[in-house]
Amino acid sequence: MSSSKVSNDPDKPALGGIRVKATILFSDIRGFTQMADSMAAEEAVELLNDYFTRMVDVVLEEQGVLDKYIGDGLMAVFGAPRVQEDDALRAVRAGLAMEQELARMNQEWEENEIEPIVIGVGISTGEVIAGNIGSEKRMDFTVIGDDVNIASRLAKLTKSYGVTILISDSTHQELGEHFVTRPIDRVRIPGRKDPVELIEVLGDTSYQLSEGQKHFSQGIEAYREKNFAAACDFFGKGAETDPLCRIFLARCRTLMEDPPKPDWDGVWALERRELLRI
Repeated sequence: MSSSKVSNDPDKPALGGIRVKATILFSDIRGFTQMADSMAAEEAVELLNDYFTRMVDVVLEEQGVLDKYIGDGLMAVFGAPRVQEDDALRAVRAGLAMEQELARMNQEWEENEIEPIVIGVGISTGEVIAGNIGSEKRMDFTVIGDDVNIASRLAKLTKSYGVTILISDSTHQELGEHFVTRPIDRVRIPGRKDPVELIEVLGDTSYQLSEGQKHFSQGIEAYREKNFAAACDFFGKGAETDPLCRIFLARCRTLMEDPPKPDWDGVWALERRELLRI
């Protein structure tokens, strides 16, 4: 069934929905609450409106649908209510375009002595329930499902890893050779049985890895083979320029002091207290 049949008559939306494959994008501003506390209310609202206007334009340019605003974040859907074969590619292009638009925006703000902002983007693909959800008096079109939660979590995890865009393996499988990416971790999130593969999107096919990023790629291979000494060597070489190398260098040193069990599968368990700090 086509997702366009979720609501045949927009003037008379019905409760309920259908299952459809879609790609979900979450983005939020890191530390905006603290930033807003130091600003006049009018200034904070004006800044946020400028930011959202630019980011939503990016989503619409890639034919995504703005699902909702969540504080200083937004959720966009690619694949519902309209399905396209390249929805995942469109979502990732939107994430990269957000990053580029943010750089332009920060440059303009800097000229007006406004502190630059940093965002995190999380993207995941999978089956969701799409439809008009709410009550008879008020309902909104939205999507719900595991990959909605994963995309939201990935957006928050960008802060922990010092990156801008994280995608799940389900999205990565849809991309082919259209982008330069790198696997960075496998994590187990509290409340979810299966681990999540974290993959960073670095850029389009013209992107060139830095020396630090090359060292990280070598280090992560050794890390996943449990050769922590070799991994430390690679991560150490890239630590000066690549934040991920510094993170994994510290982790490998910990694992050398307290080795994991022989059957360790390379999955890093995120503690709830870690997630609360994100």
